[in-house]
Amino acid sequence: MLGFSFYLTDPLDDKAENYFMNMSENGFKLVFTSAHIPEENHSQTSSKILQLYELTQKYNLQLMIDTDRDSMKYLPKNIFPGSGLRLDDGFSPIDISELSQNIPLALNASTLNKQLYNELVKQNFNQANVQAWHNYYPRPETGLDAAWLKQKNEWLHSIGFKTQAFIPGDMNLRGPLHDGLPTLESQRHQNLLASYIELKKLATDTVVIGDPALSTDMQSALHDYVQRKMIKLHLESFSDESVKSVICNSIMENRPDVARDVIRVNGSRQIIKDSVIDTTPISSKIRSPGSVTVDNSDYGRYEGELQIVKTELPEDPKVNVIAQVVQSDLCLLNSIGSSGLFYFSDQEEKD
Repeated sequence: MLGFSFYLTDPLDDKAENYFMNMSENGFKLVFTSAHIPEENHSQTSSKILQLYELTQKYNLQLMIDTDRDSMKYLPKNIFPGSGLRLDDGFSPIDISELSQNIPLALNASTLNKQLYNELVKQNFNQANVQAWHNYYPRPETGLDAAWLKQKNEWLHSIGFKTQAFIPGDMNLRGPLHDGLPTLESQRHQNLLASYIELKKLATDTVVIGDPALSTDMQSALHDYVQRKMIKLHLESFSDESVKSVICNSIMENRPDVARDVIRVNGSRQIIKDSVIDTTPISSKIRSPGSVTVDNSDYGRYEGELQIVKTELPEDPKVNVIAQVVQSDLCLLNSIGSSGLFYFSDQEEKD
């Protein structure tokens, strides 16, 4: 599942509603907010949460409200259908059990241990209503270790909990530090699609955008991967405009027999043959990682084969370099496996 964050200090205006609508259309199912961020003014918390709840209902989104025991007094008296609480400090096993009978809950995954779990079982908590959520970490160098997260998630799965973690946004990073809100430190400045893929491999069920904004480009990239396991790659340095018009925005497939050094586009020789791309040999160059290449007429029956280079390869006069995957997307190449789907997008359109 995919989720995103909205913070109570931000206005619930037409811009916010448009963002909620776009996120819902791109497959996001959950909205996270917090009622106990120290720097926030709590005088309007209850009314703001009511407004936020109405907006999430309009776009069929689940609302999860982060709260500690002291901040519960700022919440509306009734927790509405379709919403739940992410519990932080101050809740006893008895409190958790009572709340779990009626509403969805999320417990702090980092502090949920065997002792607490056994106490919850003794209190007959409704585990079907309870998940385990990791924190985000605004201060650089304090995010979690990936190996530790995987180990923790696997243990949580073994006792029946679904898990969650955060990745940063790519616009309007939240203050006061403005350095991203990831769960994993290694993902603070990493490609967000790569971060999502990594968290899924680390046994994470739900991924939430921690920062308050996500670009439309990344919305579509995450949507395409979640729906079809299709990876979006941005290109630059086209050899000419004909290349851009032929290879961008068309769904491509890696061959089922995965090559070590390159991604080989299935059926590309016929695609290039039927296109306006020139396969006359041009000046050869070193093929750096992310180089998009086409075999030229000197390669005989391989003429027209389209490839993406995964590791640095030497110059080859039989191979034309026609474009380049942008640096930030290179980490996605190894995620394109057997018969893996992907498509190219012009970097200028993203900018």
